[in-house]
Amino acid sequence: MNTTIVAYIPPRGRKVRVESFDIHVDKLLAPRSTKIPIGSKILDVGVGESFLEKYTKKYLDKSK
Repeated sequence: MNTTIVAYIPPRGRKVRVESFDIHVDKLLAPRSTKIPIGSKILDVGVGESFLEKYTKKYLDKSK
């Protein structure tokens, strides 16, 4: 099964979180899903391990 990678900002935070889930994209982004906190700002969603490296570099790399 493919891994879903999500980059989001929690409701009471300023830092971007990049997390991977073993859940289908539709179930993860559904309003009833409890995996991502309610009120989070979702920045990017990707399916596959390659997005973990891409989003980590894009959002968490401090050497920009």
